[in-house]
Amino acid sequence: MSQAIQNEMRKKDAKNDIFNDQIRIDKAAGSRLYSADGDDYIDLSSQSAYQLIGHNIKDLQTILADAISHCQELGNLPYQHPRVVELCKKLTAQLPSQNQWHIQFTQSDAEAIDFSIRKAYDYWHAKNDTQRRIFLTFAHANHGTSTSCINLNASFNNHNPYQDFIVPVEHIPYPDTWHLDQKIELKEDLALKRLTEFLHENHTKCAGFIMEPLLQTHDGMQACRPSFMNQVISILKDYRILVIADERYLAPMRSGRFLASQHLSITPDILVIGNNLTNNIIPLGTVIIDQKIIDQLEPQTHEIAAVNYLACITANRTIDILENRLNESHIRKLQDIHARRLRRLNKQPIVKNIRYLGSIGAFDIICEDRSKQAQLIDWFYENSTESKLLIQHHVKSICISPPLCLTIEDLEQAYDIIESILQNMPLQFIVSSIEND
Repeated sequence: MSQAIQNEMRKKDAKNDIFNDQIRIDKAAGSRLYSADGDDYIDLSSQSAYQLIGHNIKDLQTILADAISHCQELGNLPYQHPRVVELCKKLTAQLPSQNQWHIQFTQSDAEAIDFSIRKAYDYWHAKNDTQRRIFLTFAHANHGTSTSCINLNASFNNHNPYQDFIVPVEHIPYPDTWHLDQKIELKEDLALKRLTEFLHENHTKCAGFIMEPLLQTHDGMQACRPSFMNQVISILKDYRILVIADERYLAPMRSGRFLASQHLSITPDILVIGNNLTNNIIPLGTVIIDQKIIDQLEPQTHEIAAVNYLACITANRTIDILENRLNESHIRKLQDIHARRLRRLNKQPIVKNIRYLGSIGAFDIICEDRSKQAQLIDWFYENSTESKLLIQHHVKSICISPPLCLTIEDLEQAYDIIESILQNMPLQFIVSSIEND
C-alpha cells in the first residue's frame, strides 16, 4: 500500500464535518478533534465518528492497513473461519455464563436490530403463536430509523403514515431519573402499573419488548434505575415475552461493563451490539440470542453466519484494547470524576437533574424564564465551543460522552471549563432561578 493511502486512512473519515454548524473538523486523533484553523478541541460529543475508543487509533489503523496492503481476503468469512471463531470466543467470554448463546453477525447495526425483531417473530411462528405481533418499548426511546424500528421511536405520532405496514408498538412510560429525584418511586409505580394493565389484557398479542438498558439516548441521556428495569423484565418473563436489549450505543464498555445489561440481575433474551464493536470504522452488527430461542426455530429460519473480514479483525482488536487498556477499571475512574464534579455543579442554581453511568455524565440547565431557555442553551454551547470543548447540542441537556481513551486529566479539565462557563453566566439567565429556589 502506498504511503499516501496509509496517510489518508489515518485521517478522520468525516474530514470536513461541520460540528454544531460552527466548526469544520479537519482531522482527529484520540480524544481530540482539530479544526481547519488549527485549533484543537476535547471531544465530548456522543455523535462523533470513531467515538467509542477514540479517533484514528493506531492499533486499529495498522491492522487495517496491513490487511489491505497484503491483499488478504476482504469479503465475508464463514462462521467456521478461525478469525470468526476467535471473535465469537472473545464475545462469549464477556457474556453471562448462566446462558448458552448463539451469535449472529449482520452487515450493519441497523440490520442487527431488524434481525432481532425477525427472530422474535420467527420464534412465535415456530410455536404456532402467530397472533403475537405487538412490540412494547419505552416512551421516548431511540432505536434508529430502519423501517421496522420507526414505530419504536420517541416521536411515534410523526410516523402515522406508515403504521399500516410496520411493527405495531405499545409505548410504556419511561421513569427517567437523576440524583436526589424525590418522585422516582411514583414515576416507577405509574410505569409498572401501565405495563401490568396492558399485559393483563394483551399479553397473548405481544411478541417482545425492546429497550435501551439504563440510558435512553434521546435528547441527552435519560437514565432509569436498574431496580426498575429488573422489575420490568421480571414482569415480562412472567408473561413469556421476549426481551431485546438494544445495546448499540452503550456496548461495549461505555456503561462500565461490557454490556449495560450486566448491571441488571435478569438477563435479556436477545442482545444487540452495533458498529461500536469496530470503533465505528467498519459496519458490523452483532445479535446475541439465547440458545433456547434458537432451538425452537425451524431449520429454514436459521441464517448462515458470516462477517466481513475487515470488520472481524477490527472487532477482535477493539475487544483486546478494551480488555487491556480501556477496561472496567479505567471507566470506573471516569465515572468517579463524573459523580464528584456533577455533584459540585449541582450547586449552581440553573443546573438540574444530574445523572451518570460509566463514561457518560449529563445534566440539564434550566432557565425558569422559559422564554429565555433557547438563548441559555445557545449561550452555553457557544461558550463551550469557544473554550475548545465540543459537546453535542440538545434542547436542555448537556451530555458529556467522550471517547473511552479520554484521560482522567482531560475530563477534569473539561469540568473545570464547564464550571467556569456556568459561574460566568449572564445575570439574565439566573435571576429567576435564584428567586425560585
